[in-house]
Amino acid sequence: MKKSALLLLFVFVSSISFAQETPKPNYRQAAKYSPKNLAKLVHSTSVSPHWLKKGNRFWYQYKTSDGANYYIVDADKKTRKKLFDNVKMAKWLTEITKNPYDGQHLPRLSFKFNEAETAIRFRVTATEEVPKVDEKEKGNLMLIHGDVDNNVHPAGTIRMANELIKANKRFKFMLMPGQRHGFGNMTEYSFWLRADHFSKFFLGVEATSVDITEMNRDNPKKK
Repeated sequence: MKKSALLLLFVFVSSISFAQETPKPNYRQAAKYSPKNLAKLVHSTSVSPHWLKKGNRFWYQYKTSDGANYYIVDADKKTRKKLFDNVKMAKWLTEITKNPYDGQHLPRLSFKFNEAETAIRFRVTATEEVPKVDEKEKGNLMLIHGDVDNNVHPAGTIRMANELIKANKRFKFMLMPGQRHGFGNMTEYSFWLRADHFSKFFLGVEATSVDITEMNRDNPKKK
């Protein structure tokens, strides 16, 4: 009888001890459900317009399995176009930050339009140290304008160039022949001009070839 009572007591105490054991935390499993990782699985189901101050225009982000795309809509003209090319943006960010990006995996962009609402500004972080902009690097100005731009008249840019000349300032000025506000078939050319400019003055890497090798690689010339 005593043996039976002791055995019963042992089983009862063991059960209590087992029930009171705290489960070990699985941080790796929990990390799968972090807001950052869940955001990769959640796609857009609606549009949140961000209205610009000038005109009847707004921009919005729309995320699909192919990545996040940014669009700008002109309600008056009933047009919608991408705010920027994801692939080209990825190339530029990779060049500047040294972090590998592609068109489907861009960093989260929190940007603002400039006062004229013709360009956007945003900040990105880099895992490698990026050289800081020195005071002597400020003022390396580059002006690009389409000569038949019917959105922002070229005369404004030409007047700015005139004032810079009067002030004895160094700058670059490129007039894109036959192009409007978006540079049309010269968009990629203007992109690589700007990429070379930023690379030279912010990274200290200057292109020496007369050819834009990136364009020749992407669009090889036919023999």
